[in-house]
Amino acid sequence: MKNKKHLPIIKAVRILSGGFQKLRPALLVLVVLLTHSCVEIATNVDFPDQDPKVVVHSFISPVDSAAMALLTWSIPVQTPDGEAQLRYIENAVVRISAGDGREVYLQYDQERKLYTASTEMFAIEPNEEYFLMADVPGQPIITAACFIPPANNTLHFIELDTIVEDYSKRIVLSYGFTDIPGNRENFYAPAAYREIAGYHWQGDSLVYKKEKHLMHNITGRRYFSNIGSEGRDYVIRAEAYLSSWDEKSMNVFQGDESQDIILLLLVTDEHYFRYHQGLTNYVPDDFFSESVHMYSNIEGGLGVFAGYNRTVVRLLSE
Repeated sequence: MKNKKHLPIIKAVRILSGGFQKLRPALLVLVVLLTHSCVEIATNVDFPDQDPKVVVHSFISPVDSAAMALLTWSIPVQTPDGEAQLRYIENAVVRISAGDGREVYLQYDQERKLYTASTEMFAIEPNEEYFLMADVPGQPIITAACFIPPANNTLHFIELDTIVEDYSKRIVLSYGFTDIPGNRENFYAPAAYREIAGYHWQGDSLVYKKEKHLMHNITGRRYFSNIGSEGRDYVIRAEAYLSSWDEKSMNVFQGDESQDIILLLLVTDEHYFRYHQGLTNYVPDDFFSESVHMYSNIEGGLGVFAGYNRTVVRLLSE
């Protein structure tokens, strides 16, 4: 026999259970409506402003024969692949001025698709600041500034080892330079290239030309600064592989070809350093790579305006 004290509780549970059974259709309809609303909200989300922006790429140096600037339109993220073509800006007014008051207007080169001015007319000097202005019709005025660092002439060759392996020849190069502290942070980009000159197959014909091949760094970063290592001696080791197959295919006539090694040291401003450091982490074809925020110092647009200086040492082949 059931305890009479439990009857009110059992009755209440039955009432609630029955009420829930009656409410189930209504709850199901509510869930469907809420889910549908969520789907509608998700599919109707608009990306923020997708209007194309002006993109500027300009790197100036005392060692170049001209100051140049490339202006293009950005490609919005929602643009279909078939329409994602680079569009050049050809009707802008572009000016570069120096801290000492000099200025020059860059002229558009239709063939090269960029704006240019000869450094014979407008010299780019080390230890000087430069300012870029670009006026694109219908867009805000674009401005940017950069600094031209002095060259570092301590770049020098240390040694070159050749290691013969089973099916290839390995070249190991050592070179270095000394940091020269100044009033600003020094940014460096060293590199070594093999310059191979000889007869190369171009279709069915042999053409005599030069090709540069970047050597892979074994030690040393591609871009770095002198912070914490002011006045230090830097040593960089780089390598390259040359197989017997490569020798036969690239250098056809023995004695006509030459293989020189070019040592290169760029001293850059901070804008050049930060932009190229971001590029080294950018892998557009890797689906699993992390997104990279590309550095920009362009006010009113995107891109980079940067300065650098260069030292070159050529090692001639014997």
